[in-house]
Order: sequence, then C-alpha cells, then structure tokens
Amino acid sequence: RGYARLGSTDMAGGVTGLADYDAGTRLIASATDGKWYERASGDWTAVTGATGYDTGADTRWSFAMFYGATTAANLLVGCNGIDAPQKYTSSAGASALGGGWPATCKYPTPWIGRLIMADGDTIRGSRVNDCEQMGRANGGFEIQVDRGSGDITGLTTFAGQITIFKR
Repeated sequence: RGYARLGSTDMAGGVTGLADYDAGTRLIASATDGKWYERASGDWTAVTGATGYDTGADTRWSFAMFYGATTAANLLVGCNGIDAPQKYTSSAGASALGGGWPATCKYPTPWIGRLIMADGDTIRGSRVNDCEQMGRANGGFEIQVDRGSGDITGLTTFAGQITIFKR
C-alpha cells in the first residue's frame, strides 16, 4: 500500500508512460512536458534526443522492448499516436524509429520476431528481426481488422497469439 518516490528530481508535469528498459537496467518515463526521463539509480535525468513531443492532456505513451538480429541492439520502442514512433538505447538516447512507421501508430508489441503496432483499425508489422523495416515492400505486413468498426485500443501477445482490443 502507498507509494515510494524514485529519486529526488521532479519531472515537469505528470507521467504519461513508464517503461522498463532491458530487463531492469533502467526506467524510462515520458512526461507532460514533452520529454522522456531515465533512471538507472539515483535521480531522473533527461534522455538525450527525447524532447519536443506532444504535451496534450490526453497523450499517453506505450512502450515495448525489441531485439532484432539485424540491429543487434535492445531497442525500447515508444509510441503515442501523435509523434513519430521513437527508439531508445542506453548508449544513444532517443531518436525516430526508422522504416516509415506512421506517426499515428500505437501499442508497439513484439510478436514472433516482428514488431507490430496498431494504426487506426490496421495492424502493421515489421520485417522479421528488424523493427526499422515495415510495409509490404520491405518484408512487413498490414492487416485491416474489422474495417469500419472503430480503432484498435490495445494489443498484447501470449503464446504466439495476438490479442486485439477494439471498442
């Protein structure tokens, strides 16, 4: 019950997303000031390159870890459906995720060696082992889910199966 404060540095505004990077090596938080912050231990510090994101009151970030054999890196991928999807590594900070993912993508989720995201009522998937290559021309895929019945509101995977949430 209750709560525990992590560090003594205040982030400007509220937290809009929280992620665990690389199995507990650090925490990443997005905030209403349009920035990301990281904490390995001690205080929170601003993430290099992670600034200028949407500051709307309803903006929420979702994150997922992805390891691709072609990139040989643990990437934390973050999306909010407004700004271009971002990638984070502890050595390089944050930058735009390559591959032409639409800014409207949400809910990044690893699935059988691919990264999938929701974009309206469509599931978009990357090339196998490379989340920075998406679209059919690059070995990815797009599947429209129950066209016209509303946007996808969440994604998760379990035992190799994708669970899609819609309104």
